[in-house]
Amino acid sequence: ELDFVLQAVCRAFSAPYASLALYHNKQCVVCNTVGFPGGRLTWSLSACPWNLMCKMPQTIACGDLLEDARFADQPWTRQGLRTYCSAPMLASNGERLGSCCFMDNMPRKVDAGMCRLLNNFGEIAVRVLERHIDLAVRLEEARQTARQLSDETAYNSQSLLEPVKVLESCPVEDV
Repeated sequence: ELDFVLQAVCRAFSAPYASLALYHNKQCVVCNTVGFPGGRLTWSLSACPWNLMCKMPQTIACGDLLEDARFADQPWTRQGLRTYCSAPMLASNGERLGSCCFMDNMPRKVDAGMCRLLNNFGEIAVRVLERHIDLAVRLEEARQTARQLSDETAYNSQSLLEPVKVLESCPVEDV
């Protein structure tokens, strides 16, 4: 489902690259991508965390990375990326999860409408993630319940066999 969201991002913005990045312990995990491989990055090598570092998470729109001091010397800028737009992904409880972004090799103007649309794509991605997390939690709860029932059934089976074992141990007299 997340790949479909990213494909829609690329189509909506006519962009060759898009990604969903999740943040954990000062690491940026680029988990879903279009146009390039994902993987783990430290915060210093990723543009993604910039939209979550401020007090109020915000969309970052950079029409020309070479003209932005934050990004001009980054390896991915030197390799040809020129446009970067990233929307923060916030969970329903307000937790900062990551970002949804698109990139291009050509500089371009990124306007407020494009930022709003990218925010909407990020929101869709968050809902998909939360649904998967909710399903994983429910599945684990079902597994725990099944283990408990299995343990109780095994205990009850053993308890039912105790009288039989007692009878089997009694001596039988021939009459």
